[in-house]
Amino acid sequence: MSLYGNGKGYIGKSMSVNAREAYLNEEMPESKWSKAVLIDLAMSTNESLNEALLKKVSLKALRSICLNETCWHHTGAFYKRTYFYEFSEEKVLNLTNSHLESLIETRKNFLENTKAERKEQADFKKAIRDEKKAKEDQKAEWLKLFPYASQKTEGGFLRACESGKIDFEKLNNLRKDDYLKKIEVLEKNIKANSEKLIGLDSKDFSDEKKAQLKASYESNLNYATKQAELLKKELEAF
Repeated sequence: MSLYGNGKGYIGKSMSVNAREAYLNEEMPESKWSKAVLIDLAMSTNESLNEALLKKVSLKALRSICLNETCWHHTGAFYKRTYFYEFSEEKVLNLTNSHLESLIETRKNFLENTKAERKEQADFKKAIRDEKKAKEDQKAEWLKLFPYASQKTEGGFLRACESGKIDFEKLNNLRKDDYLKKIEVLEKNIKANSEKLIGLDSKDFSDEKKAQLKASYESNLNYATKQAELLKKELEAF
């Protein structure tokens, strides 16, 4: 099935036949050309270049001085257009170490001149992330009280929290009472299973039956103990 011009169709749903042929001809999207590959090819092509300088050149600049755009092909779904590049021996043969030093210095000056601006942008983005996290943490704390609220949905409860219509002290007290009741039940469970374990040896059961009961009592005891400890720890944070 031909798509556009001399298109040769698609390989499955991943990319066009032309795109696959481009890969075979050592043409790739710009993002596929890594710094290590470009440096290796550049050193093999122009032995006068200083490898240490090449490593200091940014990847973006390396791609600019080592690659030529060849064509575009369809890749992925919805006929996505992707531009392909090839390594240019001609470009690299014309490169000098002075050119590399100039690129490095230009980049260094740019970073220095924009340092304050970039810090400001980074601080701004961090402030947004921190604010978003604080809101998410606040909602998570509010939702712990949802089971004790009159609202039917979490969304309705959160909106009520945001509008100041929730009596947090009242709900916290309800939650505290609920935890205390749960802890009381768990402690009774702990006591009951502990007593069963102590009295198991006096029972007229087979060894197999005793082993089964012991495993069951110990499992219940361990679970109840862990749950009680967890609830007590959460209760301390109220």
